[in-house]
Amino acid sequence: MSEHEHEESRRAARRSVTRSDDGTLRSARRRRIREEQHARTLWASYALLLVGVWLMLAPLTFGEEVLAEATRASWIPSSARATVARWNQVICGAVLTLAAWRMLEPHRAIARRIALGVGVWLSLAPVVLAAPSASIYANDTLVGMLVIALGALVPGAIDEGIFAKSNAAAVPPGWSYDPSSWPQRVVTIVLALAAFLVARSLAAFQLGYDERAWEPLFVRQTASATDLAASSPWMISDAALAAFVFTFVMLVGFVAGPARWRTAPWVVVLQGALVIPLGLAHVAITIVHSVTSDAWSTPRLVSSALALILIALVGDEVIAAFQHLARVRAGTIDEPLREGRDDARTPDLAEARERPSEIVRASLWGASATWNLIASVLLGALVMMLPALIGLDGGAADALHVGGALAVAFALIATGEVFRAARYANVLVGAAIAILPIVLGVHATDARILGIALGVGIALLALPRTGRVERYGTWDRFVV
Repeated sequence: MSEHEHEESRRAARRSVTRSDDGTLRSARRRRIREEQHARTLWASYALLLVGVWLMLAPLTFGEEVLAEATRASWIPSSARATVARWNQVICGAVLTLAAWRMLEPHRAIARRIALGVGVWLSLAPVVLAAPSASIYANDTLVGMLVIALGALVPGAIDEGIFAKSNAAAVPPGWSYDPSSWPQRVVTIVLALAAFLVARSLAAFQLGYDERAWEPLFVRQTASATDLAASSPWMISDAALAAFVFTFVMLVGFVAGPARWRTAPWVVVLQGALVIPLGLAHVAITIVHSVTSDAWSTPRLVSSALALILIALVGDEVIAAFQHLARVRAGTIDEPLREGRDDARTPDLAEARERPSEIVRASLWGASATWNLIASVLLGALVMMLPALIGLDGGAADALHVGGALAVAFALIATGEVFRAARYANVLVGAAIAILPIVLGVHATDARILGIALGVGIALLALPRTGRVERYGTWDRFVV
């Protein structure tokens, strides 16, 4: 071997040792940082320990109760529901206590995951197990949210400083704003909370805690609407399941800091998966219930409207996250965690009391209700009310109910600029509204004329291109 080759070999060995030393130093530094973070959030583990003890003693605290008879079938016999629910609390409390005890020591990732799993299950257990009393339902769902907050959200907020004002590299390439800013996320958190409360009110009826569902508007139709909920063949309360989904939409809104479209893109994708497909499913259930029962339910309509607005508001962040993941996969960016430009536009959430109007405007960037979308919502609502106004029933009435609901749904989704093209679906919806009364043999001339006028109006309102207010990088070409 030549002297030159010997020298190259020695240099390679030195580089290898240097890299090994650097790796050891980085590992030691990461370990030290994790230990410092654990020390700052140790109080959360003690709080989880207390929550676990509370949960174990909950059956003794609440004592014996008169059990509610669920208004829908349950896969657990009524006589066993109380026993199953109480043992579930005891077991979950014991597991949570042990996990929290382990979390008092640093580097206990598995214990933290177990605690989070308990929190998720507690939020879902009253739905799956058909909790026999309102106190068990409220206790389990609230404790579940508290466990998730103490196990993940609070430590994450302290570790990452997610509430600190950090605008560095927060705006995606080609965008005019940061879709992950706190003003953008606060509005979705508030709407998810409102949807959770509305869905929970209907769940209270379905699970047997209230004798009648809350119904301030369609009082005369309440019996029919609630009978439908009671006779549903599903073994799980759909309203309680919707409340569970809205709970997680709200909690995921707190995860990670500004610019999470690039720092935590899979969290954004998770929220999108909760809001968009499950929100559409919730709207579909509302339409089916209204048509099959020929009755309206205020909680279902309100929660469905909130779900559609949530779809419009979270779409921009989901698009930004997918754009980032596509660029990372294509290898077009060198430093994925530093991609983007600084955000000098978004107001600081800490100044909400001094600048409330600016915070509200910033929370609605990416969403705009244009004149034609507002008109489409109004005409769609009128189509839904048309059968009652003109005394129409049967298949024609069902077709108008469905058509009007779809027109409202597509118009609300299109208020999100990234989903502006969704309004074109109303061209088909409007054509169906105009044609179906004739096809279904409606003989009343006024019904035919009104159906044609409203259907054509909805179809024409979907055609104007109203433009966009913000910029969305490569997605701009789809904002039509």
